Amino acid sequence: MLQGDERDWVEVLGLDRLPKHTIDQRVTEVMDLTGRKAIVTGAGGDGLGHAIATRLAGLGADIALVGRTREKVERRAKEIEQRWNVNTVPVQADMSDWDQVRRAVHESCDALGGLDLMINNPVNVIAGPFEKHTKEDIDATVHGSLTMMMYGAHAALEHMLPQGSGKIINIGSAGGRTQQRGLVVYNSCKSGVIGFTRNLAHEMAPRGVNVLAVAPGIMINRT
Repeated sequence: MLQGDERDWVEVLGLDRLPKHTIDQRVTEVMDLTGRKAIVTGAGGDGLGHAIATRLAGLGADIALVGRTREKVERRAKEIEQRWNVNTVPVQADMSDWDQVRRAVHESCDALGGLDLMINNPVNVIAGPFEKHTKEDIDATVHGSLTMMMYGAHAALEHMLPQGSGKIINIGSAGGRTQQRGLVVYNSCKSGVIGFTRNLAHEMAPRGVNVLAVAPGIMINRT
């Protein structure tokens, strides 16, 4: 039984918000996302975004798939809905455009009936020797690998903060913690994703929104 100052420290450290409801649950129960509402950006192609959307749907979540090309996100949404029998919503948007990002998140929330999970998965990388990059190359990589991540998180918070809950997962890269020739700008941006996630998590946790990041390495694409 906590008393006085002990109770205050529990609240200060956020220990009163630990997910105690999972203590007596099976792992399969903890992973059950039935009824949860998720947005996955970069989900129209054959890469990581599509894989994430498929896995979340397999766990029962309803998914909004956001991508640059309407035909692709519509096809992926139909495939996932048929396979997993969950509600899927295709949303066309260019995540490099501030207004389109906000419209896409708002449209997704309306169609799904809420927002519990935002998978921030934008990427645009131009590789090659740094001294050969043009201004356009640098701008495109920084915008596509870091700025768009901030756009997505900002738009998601507009819905999560009023409800006092939600999770934002930023997709980083193992390159954000190492060095590779030909990926100077991209890896620097992914280091920025780590810093962005850490700082946003610190700011949002007391308000009920968790911000996390994952840093994938090399991925094998099965087509």
